[in-house]
Parts: sequence; C-alpha cells; structure tokens
Amino acid sequence: MEYPLFDRTTIDTLFSNSLLHVPNLQLWTRYLEYLRRVFPLLPDPQGQNRTILTQAFDTVLDTVGGDPDSGALWKDYIDFVKSGPGSLDAAVNQRGNWQDLQKVDLLRKAYQRAVKAPSSEVVRLWNEYSSFEMANNKQAGRKQLQDISPHYMTARSAAKHLERITSGLDRESPSVLPPIEGCEGDDQFASQVMGWKEWAQWEINEDPLVLKDEDVKAYRNRVIFVYKQATTALRFWPRIWYEAAEWCFSQLDEEMRVQGEAFLDEGKKANPESVLLTLKKADRVEEGFQTGNVSEDVAVKNGQELDQVYEGCHTALYTLVKKMGERRERDMREIKEYFASLPPEEEPEQQDEAAEDDDSDAGSPTVNKPKTRAEQLQERLQAIQSASKTQLDILKRTISYVWVAKMRAFRRIHGQGAPNKPKKGFRGVFAEARPRGQLSADVYVASALMEWHCYKDASALKIFERGLKLFPTDEGFALEYIRHLISVNDLTNARVVFETTVTKITTATTAFPDEAKRKDKVRSLLVYMHGFESQYGDLAQVRKLETRMKELYPEESDIERFARRYELGAEGFDGMGVPRGSMVGAIIPGCCIIVVFGLA
Repeated sequence: MEYPLFDRTTIDTLFSNSLLHVPNLQLWTRYLEYLRRVFPLLPDPQGQNRTILTQAFDTVLDTVGGDPDSGALWKDYIDFVKSGPGSLDAAVNQRGNWQDLQKVDLLRKAYQRAVKAPSSEVVRLWNEYSSFEMANNKQAGRKQLQDISPHYMTARSAAKHLERITSGLDRESPSVLPPIEGCEGDDQFASQVMGWKEWAQWEINEDPLVLKDEDVKAYRNRVIFVYKQATTALRFWPRIWYEAAEWCFSQLDEEMRVQGEAFLDEGKKANPESVLLTLKKADRVEEGFQTGNVSEDVAVKNGQELDQVYEGCHTALYTLVKKMGERRERDMREIKEYFASLPPEEEPEQQDEAAEDDDSDAGSPTVNKPKTRAEQLQERLQAIQSASKTQLDILKRTISYVWVAKMRAFRRIHGQGAPNKPKKGFRGVFAEARPRGQLSADVYVASALMEWHCYKDASALKIFERGLKLFPTDEGFALEYIRHLISVNDLTNARVVFETTVTKITTATTAFPDEAKRKDKVRSLLVYMHGFESQYGDLAQVRKLETRMKELYPEESDIERFARRYELGAEGFDGMGVPRGSMVGAIIPGCCIIVVFGLA
C-alpha cells in the first residue's frame, strides 16, 4: 500500500481511536503496513526497528490472528522472521553461529504458532513447516512434528468448520439498521444474525481448539473476538450486545466483567433507545450497590448513578416521539402541497345523467363514482395520521415500560420517597414522569399498586381515580382498578367503575368509530365481572351480565355462556360438556371389569 506525503500525527490518532475498538483484519493489516513504512528495516544497524516491528506483529496476531482469513498475515509473519539476521543454510550445515541457531529457533516458534491457528493457509503453512524441520535434522524434526501434529490436526478441522460457518457472513459492509419485520431485507438480516450467533455458539460450546481446560485465557479471547466482530456487523441489533455482555459476566472473572461492562456501554451508545440494554445496565448497576441499611448520602449517590442509566434511554425515546411528530407534520404538508400544485379538477360531463340511466336499469351494475380530489387528499391524510398514531402508541407503551422499571428500582433502593427530595423513591420517579407526558395507563397502575402492596397507603385509590379520569376508555386500566377494589372488598365501587367504563367505551363512537372494536374492548371487562359475579355475586347480577353479553355478542352460544358460570380451576374446567364415555373409571386389580361412574 502506497503512503504518499502523509501526516503521521493524524494517522496515529486515527489508528489509536479505532484499533482497540475494531478488531478488523484489514484495519490491523493496514496498521502493520504503516508501521513497516515508518520503521524500515533498511537501514537498521542497531535492530531497533526490527524489535518494534516484532512487537507489532505479536500485537496484531494476538488481536486478529484468530480470524479465519488471517492466513496471509501468518505467511507475512513467517517471511518477516525469515528476513531477520542469520543464515538458515549455515545452521542446516552445522557451521552457523549463535545468530544462525537463534534464527532457526525463532522460525520454528513462528511456524508452530501459525499452524495452531485455524486459518485458510494452515495446510500450506504446515507443509512449509514440515519441510523446514526435515531440512534441519530429520530425527529431531520428526520429534518436533510429532509433538505439534495434534494441534495442527485440530486447527485444520476447525478451519474447515469456520469456512462453512463464515462463508455466508458479510464482514465488510457497514452496519445498517435492522429492517422492519416482513419488509425488504428482513430475511437477509435474519440470516446474518443466525450466522453470527452460530459462530459465537460454536466457539463457546464446541471449543474447537480444546482451549477451555488448557488455556482458558486463549479460549476467552477467541470468543470475545467473535463477539467483537458480531457487534461490529450487527451494531444496531441490541440482542447481540446483550448476549456478548452476558457471556462475559458468566465467566465470573474480574477482567471478563470489565469486558462485559464495555460491551454494555458500547451497545447503549449505539442503541440509546434500547430498553433491553438499559435494563441490563441498570440491573448491573443496582447489583453493585451496598445492601441493607445504608446512609442517606450513599442512597442518594446510588440513585444518581441509576438515574443516569434510565435517563439516557428516556431521552432517546422522547426524542423519537418529537421526530415522529415532525415527520408526520412534514408528510402531511407535502401531501397538501402536492394536491395544491395539481391543475384544477375537471368535472366529467353528463356524469350525473349517466348515473341516473344506470340506476334506472335494474339489470346493470352500479357504476362507482371516482373519488374527488378532496376525498383523495383526506384519505391520504388519514392514512398518515393512522400510521403515526400506531407508532406513537408503541412508543408510549415503551416509554411507560421504562418508567415503571425505574419506579420499581427506586423503590428498592430508596423506598417510598417523596417528590423533589434527594431520596426520591418511586414517588419521586412518578412525579418526574407525569409532566414529561406520553404515558400509558400502566404507569398509574404500577404506582397505585406499589402504594398499596408495599405500604398499604390510601393514596393508591387517589391514583386510580386520577387515572380513570385520564384514561376513561382504557379497558386494561379499568380492569386493574376493578381487581384492586374487589381485593379490598369494595364491591360497590368496583361495580360503579365497571358500569362507567363499559358505558363510556360502548358510546365512544367518535374515538372508536368501528362498532366491532368497541365490543372487543369491553369483552375482557364483561368476562371478568361475569366470572366474579358467578362465583361470589347473586343470580340477578349474573343474568343481567349475560343479557348484556348476548346483545353485544349474539354469535356466541347460549350454552357456552351458561357453562362459563360454573367453570372450575385456573384452566376453566367445564364438567357439563364431558362425554359419558370419558367419565372417570377404575380397573379392579385382577379383574377385567371396568367400573364407569355416572352411567345408568
């Protein structure tokens, strides 16, 4: 590679910023070429440049020498050792000095190191090594080859497996965002994910070079190398970062723990909105806290450290909400501008007359009137709004999911706490979440239930009441509220909440124009209350509910609805529909008589 006039300071900075983070074979090979240009072997009277390059080769081989495509690098290393001072011919003819003999030892060591690496050139390097040993001393050479042969056979077998596993992997293209499931590129991306996971699991479980027991550090380095390659290729797929970190933590070693934390931190930097990596990082941070009674200063410091983890994810998610709103407005503006730029709409002549003639002919099909420009514009705007609402709902649930996780974590380290206090607890987190908005009802449910189950605090009812005002047609929230009221034996208010929510949903024709959707939303409430009234209520309430369910869901069988009253157990066993032939029977030992209970 040619290096015309170059700025060493700039190049050194680029290499120092990238090498330790990117174990890429080509990058490290370019680094080696750069050093060989900076530290030429000729002239090198004191051998200082060769010493530097020898150290550089060792570093490069330790880093990327396990790459399946590193055969050329190993060959280059062998040639570099051969070019060193000393004569191999003199050593072979037994007339060499100490320098010649040292060169033989260095070259032997280099060959033995190379044939243990499962590279694409391992067979050729073995043949060269065999020739080298047999040329020096056949008897001693056979002993050397015999000792190293098992390692070579293992490396050769591993090289074949690696070629199969890595043949379909794209290790050169830049990382891309994972395609949406079912869209273009989804199958190819899934194939890459499976390939990288297969390589990592093969190194972990198969231990192809049999290093786990003999050299555990080398074994771990090989696995880490694969995970670093995988996280480079799948940079925006959080699961690979999680798996890499989790494997490091499973090794129960301090050095591996640091590497696992590095995977998590780098993964969060690449995927700041990833809930998976955020919760794993928060779990690791909380695990490191001192347990038991700690001072308030320590508790506050712990909260600040944990807050930093969650806030990074929330900031990214709220930024996505903002960008989504901006994109929706931009798309709607562009659609309006497009329709405004069209020439005036022409009225088709005699369209009404043709429609009347068609209507007068009973035997002819009705002609569909084409949509006007205004109708087309409205249809496109509604499509944009609908898609945006769906995406926003997912983001809201995700944001709320993280808030709830944060509330639970702060309850564990701070307790109940209070808003705007250093030791804020889960109450302080709840107070932070409300003004930032984009919350689902799950946050209110979680806060209320924490108040009650952890502290038996009456404020739980106030939070539920507030939530019912904010989410009057959220059947999930209403169901949780009803369950809580029943758990505290407040059946009267439970029935009030039930009736109020069902009425609001079934009459919310503006929010839910589709009648089928309104019916689906209230189904869970009706089924739950029907089950409760059937077990603990009176018959009038049961029949009232069944009448309402029959009106809303006439397609359901009356028998099924009636049988639901008497369901038993968590699996909802229905004894009324059991066939006679499947009744419980018993065989009397020593006889062929089958006693069937319940038969006439």
